[in-house]
Amino acid sequence: MALSSFLMGSSQLYKVLTFTSYSLASSCSVYDFRSSIVAKLLHLYAPYPTKCDHIQPNATRKPHFAFMLCNFENMTDLYLDLEWFFNQELYLIGYAYSITNHGQLYDESLTMNNILQMLEPVDGYIYFYGPDIGMLEKSTGLDIRNNFRCVNLLKVFRDIMPGMDSYKLAYFEEIFEIKRSQRQYKTNIFKLVEDWNNPYKRQYVLKYNLEDVVNLVRLKKEIFGIYGIACDYLDRQSF
Repeated sequence: MALSSFLMGSSQLYKVLTFTSYSLASSCSVYDFRSSIVAKLLHLYAPYPTKCDHIQPNATRKPHFAFMLCNFENMTDLYLDLEWFFNQELYLIGYAYSITNHGQLYDESLTMNNILQMLEPVDGYIYFYGPDIGMLEKSTGLDIRNNFRCVNLLKVFRDIMPGMDSYKLAYFEEIFEIKRSQRQYKTNIFKLVEDWNNPYKRQYVLKYNLEDVVNLVRLKKEIFGIYGIACDYLDRQSF
C-alpha cells in the first residue's frame, strides 16, 4: 500500500509517519559502519518504493536512529506470545521464527525440553509484547534475558511513536490493515480462559494465540521498516 494512501486512511498512522519523517530524512545519508566490512543499507521490510519517498526536504531534525551494518534476515529471531491463568500458571506458548515458521507448546508438548529446543536456534533477538518474557522466566527458572538479546516491542513502539491513542496490538493491526479471524478475546480475557478449558472451543484460543504471534512478526517488520530500526538502536535500549 502506498504511503500516501496510508496518510489519507488513518489519522493515527499520520502521527506515526510524522514522527518518522524527521528520522528518515536524515538517516537517508547517515550510516554507522562496523569494523572494515563493506557497508550496505539494512534491508527494509516495509513495502514502500524507497524510505526517503514523501519526506520533505526541510525535515532535518536529528535522526533518532543511525544505521549499523546488521542484516536481520541472516539472524534467527524468535517471537513469543504466552497465555497464562490468573494464578500465573503458563498454559500456552505461541512462537514464531518468521511468518511461515511457527508453532505452539501446550498440554503434553509444554515441557522444559521443548522450550529449550524452541530457544536453541536463536542467534538474533527474542521479541515479545509486554510481560511475556518475565512470565516465561518465572515459569521455567531460565535466565533468558541475560543469555539472549530480548526486545519488548511495547517499549520500542512507545519510544518511537509517542502520543498514540493506544498501544494495544489490536490497534496497530487496524492501522496497518493486518487481518485476523479470531478477535473476540481482545476485549474479554476471561472468555479466553473459559474457552481454553472447553475442549470444544480450545481450537479458537489456539487460533487466536497463533494469530497474535504471527501478527507480531508482521507489525515488527512494518514498523521497523518505516523507522529504519537497526541493531545499534536495539542494543542501546534496556528492555
